[in-house]
Amino acid sequence: MVVTVLVLSASLVSAKHIKLPKLPASDKFEQTYEGKLDCGFMKTYAYQEGDDAIWHKFYLENNNNPLLVAKATSVTVENWLDKNRDGHVDEYFASSEALEGKYPTPCDAVKGSGT
Repeated sequence: MVVTVLVLSASLVSAKHIKLPKLPASDKFEQTYEGKLDCGFMKTYAYQEGDDAIWHKFYLENNNNPLLVAKATSVTVENWLDKNRDGHVDEYFASSEALEGKYPTPCDAVKGSGT
């Protein structure tokens, strides 16, 4: 019985893993914004991929991992959120409206993340 519980727990952990898509090389991104927020200093970067897609990366403080990665096309905007910037996606949003509905500001996204 204990083995079954351990196997079930492991499958639940892997089921929650959200994979970040393959991003364009970092040197292709250009800085588009930097400024102070209530929860820290933010820098944003963007990269135009072809005619239809724009990638955005949002960094909070001096962290090597972005808080948010977004890919916008003429049809969709996908968002991958790493609330504690540990390199693992915590939440995925298939629209900006869904992201902003849950986290109106970047500071709201990091509340309670331990950082």
